[in-house]
Amino acid sequence: MSLVKLSYTEFEGTTRHWEIDQATFSDINLIVGKNASGKSRLMSVFATLTRLLSGQQQQLPFEPSSFLIELQLNAQVFIYQLVLKEGSVISEQLTIDGEEKLVRGENGAGKIRYEKEGRFLDFQLPLTVLAAVNRLDKIQHPFLMELHQWAKGVALYLFGSDFGKSQVMGITEAEVFYRRSSSSLIWCMILPTL
Repeated sequence: MSLVKLSYTEFEGTTRHWEIDQATFSDINLIVGKNASGKSRLMSVFATLTRLLSGQQQQLPFEPSSFLIELQLNAQVFIYQLVLKEGSVISEQLTIDGEEKLVRGENGAGKIRYEKEGRFLDFQLPLTVLAAVNRLDKIQHPFLMELHQWAKGVALYLFGSDFGKSQVMGITEAEVFYRRSSSSLIWCMILPTL
């Protein structure tokens, strides 16, 4: 189970516009760049999305933003897209191997695939919650459970923090941390270039 691609946009069409355009990942990733080039921000965007999908963060970001991730989960390609504005869901979509499983619009209404029934059913949720989290059902929506479990299992550990002023985790400590964890880990070493 792994993250393949991540795209993110915030404040599109304004002078505050910022984006990540199809950052690609493999099993091991090293993020290196100049100061203020977006290394920490990339990890922050990823952490926010995984907290939202795992249910650890209930409040949606207020700034207008759009997340798009591609995951490889159990030999299937999951593509999840989420568009937010002022703490509300504008749109939410999940496809698996090109097949639509969840679609939701800005009024909170959408449709979701009921696997046991073999068809789509309509739903409507408050604008302030994610369907991917609030429609969890092992029988009818096992695909949402897979997405949720992936997000819940991600552990993000920054090897250095507050610009190197704190201690850096040694390789021995990292191995102990890894062995204690049964979840997926995103190991990130953020190295500023001088």
